[in-house]
Amino acid sequence: MYNRKEKKLIKDFIESINPELKTYYQDVFECDVYEDEIYLGKKEYTYETEMFMNWFKKEFPLCQECHWWLISLLHEIGHIETYEEEMHDNREMSYAILKMAFECGDHTIEEMNIAYFQIPSEYEATYWGASYYLSNIDKCNALLSQLNVK
Repeated sequence: MYNRKEKKLIKDFIESINPELKTYYQDVFECDVYEDEIYLGKKEYTYETEMFMNWFKKEFPLCQECHWWLISLLHEIGHIETYEEEMHDNREMSYAILKMAFECGDHTIEEMNIAYFQIPSEYEATYWGASYYLSNIDKCNALLSQLNVK
């Protein structure tokens, strides 16, 4: 998954954004907005990643060169940096509605993912990540050049 050198580089990168954030590793990218915790997922490009990146590059055309791994990380940091309790509560309700709609079979996984990315807290986290990337391209690319991410 991640070697010791990569973990150190990632930790330093994240701490340069917000020194309060704690970093952990697991199968998927996610965060805990209440505990200021970032969970980094595997370094694998999946079908879900492809769906996200297709949407992301259409929605943020200035970020065409942004690597999937990097925007995944920045998106999770963005959840914490843009956290508002009301928006987070709305996310949970929106997610439950989307899940029910998907389970009814009325929509494809692609349609559901596009709807998911439009949930305000998800969109704000991605917007924050895209903005950070555009303002810090050299720093972001320096990190990526030292990681074994495909």
